[in-house]
Amino acid sequence: MQERQKGRMSRFANHYSVSEKKAMYARAVGSYCTLLVTVFASMALVDNSEKVSSCDISNNEKAAGDELGLALDCISDRFGKIAVIGYGDGLSLDQLAIASADADSILARGTGGLVDVTMVPMLASQSANERFNQLNPECASKDIEKLGSFIAKDEMNLRDYNYVVSVTDVKQCQGGHGLASGDFADVFDVHEDVKPKDFETKDEYKDTLADVIAHEAGHLYKLGHMSKLEHSSYQNLPSNNNGVIDLSSIISSIKLGAYREYDGQNNLMGQHTNQIEPDAYQAWYLQWPERALKLKPDTHYPIDQKETLVPNSDKSRNFSSLKFSEPLKIVVRQEGLGVREMFYDRLLFEQKESRVHVSLVNDNDVATLSLGYIHFSNQESSTQTIKINTYSVRIEYQSDRGILYTDISKQEES
Repeated sequence: MQERQKGRMSRFANHYSVSEKKAMYARAVGSYCTLLVTVFASMALVDNSEKVSSCDISNNEKAAGDELGLALDCISDRFGKIAVIGYGDGLSLDQLAIASADADSILARGTGGLVDVTMVPMLASQSANERFNQLNPECASKDIEKLGSFIAKDEMNLRDYNYVVSVTDVKQCQGGHGLASGDFADVFDVHEDVKPKDFETKDEYKDTLADVIAHEAGHLYKLGHMSKLEHSSYQNLPSNNNGVIDLSSIISSIKLGAYREYDGQNNLMGQHTNQIEPDAYQAWYLQWPERALKLKPDTHYPIDQKETLVPNSDKSRNFSSLKFSEPLKIVVRQEGLGVREMFYDRLLFEQKESRVHVSLVNDNDVATLSLGYIHFSNQESSTQTIKINTYSVRIEYQSDRGILYTDISKQEES
């Protein structure tokens, strides 16, 4: 365990410059030596066999007294190593190496460089293969103890790896290409397409093995699916004569097939395109260690009863969100999958020049649902109101200043 933690600290040390590390140490605890003692002492108490992801901000916010150690551990995870384990006779080590190398760049690009791991391909050991085949005689199960990644971590020496992804040449019982849970991710029945991705010419989604590996690895860092309502990538959200955009009405009119679970535009967790990049909330979520260590400012403007301005001049702080008092439930219908209930914690506004991208966000796994855009182009000033259930947000666009958000929910109730 001590060797593993030393390796994690080494990866952390190699990523940041001397000046950044000194600033981090000084700001976080006021003493370089105190920090090292604190971190190694806390790491020595961690039982990695029952590890909760250090990059899971929802759990880390509840952690008492060890935010510093968790932040360093998360940075190490984001710049560490992932073991990519191949099962079955139909997948060669060369094929797995091509896909793993390409998945490296897809994951890094899709997270804006915030996750830049080394994926190390290897074939499953004989004992791992035998155990997998015994537990999965016909197809791969969703039961964690039957997953190839879980079995590989149990049967092989993978202590030096932050996470494990397995690739098998069998179908998943319930269908689909991937599954992620805790420290483990599995990819099923996509090994035949391992051609490297050309980001410069790729103009539409096609799930190569590298795409799926990178996507499932994104789940390991607590990124959920970026979904959308049909046409929301370019939809201008309609308002009534009073300038009110009723999102509840739009959401309640979701028709069969209008909800697209993997179609969030230009995103690792949605569509994979030549312009793949994280949205503002994904990037903010991934950067919680830098915020905890005072390396990065908080770029998030929470909307409350006070007016909050997102100025055009401050490009690094370009999004706001309204947190619901209780999760918002919506019902989606997908052909072949039936009815599903989805829960979201926030209404998200991301400013993109003279337009605002509106989404719903689930905090627990950073899942987003794109609803559409509000366009303010060619207007010196404009005001609209977004309503969803009992919540109302006034959005005022000022061409020389930016976007002014105000929570007016209580005003409207009175």
